[in-house]
This record gives sequence, C-alpha cells and structure tokens, in this order.
Amino acid sequence: MTIEENKMNKENNKSSEKFEVWDNYKILNALTPEIIKDLRENNISDVVNIIVGKLSLNKAIAGRLITSNLTLEEVNEVIDSDKIVNAVTVSEKIKEAVISSIAEDISAGKKKENGETVIPKIVFIAGPSSSGKTTLCKKMSYALEQQGLSPIMLSLDDYYLDYDHTPLDENGDYDFESLYALDLPLLQQHLKALSKGEEVRLPRYIFGENRREWREETTIMKDDNILLIEGIHGLNPELCGEMDNSLIYRIYISGSALKVNKNGRYFLCTDNRLIRRLVRDYKYRKTSAQSTISRWQSVRRGEERWIVPYQKYADANINTSFPYEIGLLRHDARPILKEVKPNEPEYFEAQRLLKLVEEVHPINTNILPKYSILREFVGGSGYEE
Repeated sequence: MTIEENKMNKENNKSSEKFEVWDNYKILNALTPEIIKDLRENNISDVVNIIVGKLSLNKAIAGRLITSNLTLEEVNEVIDSDKIVNAVTVSEKIKEAVISSIAEDISAGKKKENGETVIPKIVFIAGPSSSGKTTLCKKMSYALEQQGLSPIMLSLDDYYLDYDHTPLDENGDYDFESLYALDLPLLQQHLKALSKGEEVRLPRYIFGENRREWREETTIMKDDNILLIEGIHGLNPELCGEMDNSLIYRIYISGSALKVNKNGRYFLCTDNRLIRRLVRDYKYRKTSAQSTISRWQSVRRGEERWIVPYQKYADANINTSFPYEIGLLRHDARPILKEVKPNEPEYFEAQRLLKLVEEVHPINTNILPKYSILREFVGGSGYEE
C-alpha cells in the first residue's frame, strides 16, 4: 500500500462514526458449502484469508465496516451447533488479522507537513472500561514486532497524581476518570524526552497505597523502538501537549451492540462491558457486584466526558466484542449477580443483567484460545503465564 493510500485511508477513518470488524456468522454460513463443511485446523488460515479478503482487510484498514446485528436466536443457534468451535476460532483469527493490518499501517509511517514520512514514535490504545485495552496492547506489541519494531509498553495509570492531588467531581468525590487526575506536565516531559532518544526514569503507581514511586531502571528509545501506551485518555490531543502529531498514532477500541430479539431490543455494548467488568473485578480485584454496579454510572459519565468526544481523532478503530461472549461470561456472571441482596439499591440492576445473561446459552471456556481478549475477563490468559 502506498503512502498516499495510507493517508487517504486515515482521512476517511477520522470520523466520529466508528468502523468495526464484520465478524458476522452469516458470512460463515454463506461459505459453508465450499469451506466450513470440512473445516480442519490446517485450513483455518485459508478460511480467514478468504473472509479477510472479502472485508478488504488484508493490505489496508477497512473503512466503516459495521458489525452486523445478530438476533439472539442466531447467536444461540451457533452456540448450540457444532459450528461454535469453528466460529470462535475464525472470529479470533479475524481479530488478529485486523491488528496485523493496523501494525502494517503504523510501520508504513505518517506524513509530516513538509511531506516527509516518519514512523510514529508513540501509539496510544484508548477505550472505555473493560474494552480489553490491556490484552489488545500486548497483541499489538507482538504485531509491531512482526513489522521489525521494538515496542516499549507503558500505562497512563502510572502517571496518576497522588491521592491528595486528585481532582474532585461535582459531588465532591475523587474523580479518577478525569484527564487532570494525571500528572500531565510530567507525562509530556517524558514523552518529549523519550521521542528524542533521551534517558528517562519512569514512574510506577502503587494502587494499594495510592501513591507513585520511581522505577530503578531507566528507559531510552533506540531507532527501532516505539512507545505503546494504554489508557482511557489516549485519544485526547491535550494529553501530548504540543508534540508533532505525525509522531503519534491513536487506536480506539470498543464493542458493538448485539440485537437480542426479533422486536429489535439490543444487548448494548455498555451492558456487555459491565458484565465483563463484574466478572473480572470479582475474580481478580475482590470487588463485589454491588460495588461494581454502584460505580458504573460514574464510570459511564467519565467515558461520555473524556472518551466519546475524542473518537474522531483515532487513526484506527477495533471492535473487541464477540457476538457469543456472554455465553462465555455466563458461568461466572450468574452467581456473582445473585449475591446482590433485595434490600440493596443495586438489586434491580443486578436482576436486569441476570436476565440478559440467562438469555444467552452457555459456552465452555475451554474452547477459548488462551491469548483471546476475553481471557482478560474469564481468566486463563497465556499472557499471564
């Protein structure tokens, strides 16, 4: 793909209208007579290549491919059939293909105002809560390595201010969703220094103690290094101050909505992410369902204020949801939601979510690849080994 084609793709994609991967099982069904019928492990890549080719994702990032709305009946039909293993495998492979396409686009470079093409020095991965930023960052790191680059991974969380300097929201509570909960001057100083090849001692935030400490080792960027930074504010231009925009590549990740029934009721992506968060925080952060639900509206307000307005600045978008994922989360989510007591304010919301979860048929998590984005929530991720 030429530099001019790269530019045209980026300009087309710089819109508040998200484009997402069309991992639609109707496509799989359409291919069944030729391919899926005799699908075996050794020809999975052929299937993926055909599907990716149809989506124009093999050498370029596709523009505004909208995830098809699947009915609950269609999702459950796939879950209950012998197609579910193949469907999961192909969906995961398509996600990998999209990530690889974006890594290609990054390595092709961005054009500066003077016409010079440069490879970005900083890649931000941003998205709302429980969109899969942590795993996506690791996947993108591997994809960039395949392009001959050496990523250095950072987290915006390490630039949180100490507790007593955190801004307050309109209710007088600490506003950890705010851009100004970060030490922006320090972050901007470090990004400029690193992009110039200067040696920097980076911070590490200790969440249990609500304070920041300094790493013993220093970090310096060589010619083949690229910073890969995840955090909810990665799309916000104010984050990087006056840095040259050609040195920055922004990726927005989120999920899509699943049409639940023939009457048009949707299983919203916000519900999807809340269920992911409920399971993850209960299992790995010792947080009750009641606590997670009680904080959710505050989290959502933060997303609407600090993420949604900046989607238009993304160079690329990735849909990290899977139409069948509630079937995988169901086993953990049901008992967690049932712990919320009738006398608690969050009870009715817990019951609403429980009803949604029980509408999707269960899937054994054993069929899920160990490097799947969903492993960040259900556990067993190969990245944790």
